[in-house]
Amino acid sequence: MLNLWFNYILLILGSIPLVTAGCIVFIKQRNIKLIRKVALNSSLFTLFLASLLWVQFDSFFFKFQFITKIILIPALNINLYLGLDGISLLFLYLTCFLFPLCILFNWNNVKSMYKDYIILLLLMESFLILTFTSLDLLMFYVFFETVLIPIFLIIGIWGPRRRRIRASLLLFFIHYLVLF
Repeated sequence: MLNLWFNYILLILGSIPLVTAGCIVFIKQRNIKLIRKVALNSSLFTLFLASLLWVQFDSFFFKFQFITKIILIPALNINLYLGLDGISLLFLYLTCFLFPLCILFNWNNVKSMYKDYIILLLLMESFLILTFTSLDLLMFYVFFETVLIPIFLIIGIWGPRRRRIRASLLLFFIHYLVLF
């Protein structure tokens, strides 16, 4: 039973912040303490799971590990194919380590629309986890581009006062300028 659960650990790890963001949608805006606790516990749980992956990772095995393959659209050969190598494990752990810190450091700094901020932060965490573990090029591109939406909104709404709109638009235009 544990082995079956461990085969889908990357999918579980990527979906925990996504499910938590969906649960926070139903919490009232004025209940900030509950929103903070739920978001922090979710991020700490993803850090715990990432630590389990770090401990279980075999650095002498030179292939992808913890592989999960889910066929989404068989006719178009679109699959959700997740796995870890040494570099993606480092980026995954860094992501899971930094997001509880982001939630803690903005515990009292975000004054308006805290619920929306936390939802965007959790969405960004989920898409980053799925980006770093994706082995399929199409899904990597989809998750990588999807990460930009919460970043764009966070910079545009909660960025520095005078130039936040300009900064978010510059991020958007420079990203697509470099892409092409």
